[in-house]
Amino acid sequence: QRLSEYLGAQRLQAKGRTYSVEVTHSASDSRNMPDIRGVEKKVSAAILGVYEQHQDILVFLPGRKEIAQCVSQLKQAFNEQIASGLMDVIPLHASVSDEERHRALTESDKQRIILATNVAETSLTIPGVTLIVDTGLERRTHQRNGRTVLGLHAISRASAEQRKGRAGRVSEGDCIRLYGKAAPLERLTPPELHREELVEPMLAAACCGFTFAELKFVDSLPQQTLEKAKDKLLQMRAIDEQGKVTTHGQRLYPLPI
Repeated sequence: QRLSEYLGAQRLQAKGRTYSVEVTHSASDSRNMPDIRGVEKKVSAAILGVYEQHQDILVFLPGRKEIAQCVSQLKQAFNEQIASGLMDVIPLHASVSDEERHRALTESDKQRIILATNVAETSLTIPGVTLIVDTGLERRTHQRNGRTVLGLHAISRASAEQRKGRAGRVSEGDCIRLYGKAAPLERLTPPELHREELVEPMLAAACCGFTFAELKFVDSLPQQTLEKAKDKLLQMRAIDEQGKVTTHGQRLYPLPI
């Protein structure tokens, strides 16, 4: 609705045909937040109890390090099945090889356990998944002391729903959440322009002949972050007092730093 108002566009709606997904929570307390401690053991325990009832399994983890730990743990737990060619454990993140990506995105005779970051939440569809194991964690940018850093965060409720829906594509499925049913998650993931410093987009706008603060966005920008970005660009002499780009700023902008 907000997007259609922003664009002045007509909003069309169509009902999708997804199968029902049953959700269970494995936390000891209903208010337990997602927790990174011992996550590979929790994932392995969740899968061991139910894997025989499912086709492919998709596990959501926050990053490459946790995926590597889980791959190692699951290869130990399912050593016999992997050795006899019945199961495949596949990592899926931005740095995997083309061969691993192909194995993750193509149906197989083997039962597959795919360990993925947010890349599998919306960007890619993995066929054959009937079980989701959701750790409730992601790595995303936020500001610390005026700088943009990458940190570990609990996902939003909107992300949790998106992850759950990955199991209802081909048949009815299940979703095991490794956190409490009443965990106080945010409703929506904050947009990037609210989480990050605005130096780069402000300079980009100036290079295009626009004043960044006057541009209209779906969500209005935080005033304090705007002022910090302008101060920084003035110190660099990349823009002038009117917010227009300088020759120096035009030379700075293409640099990948």
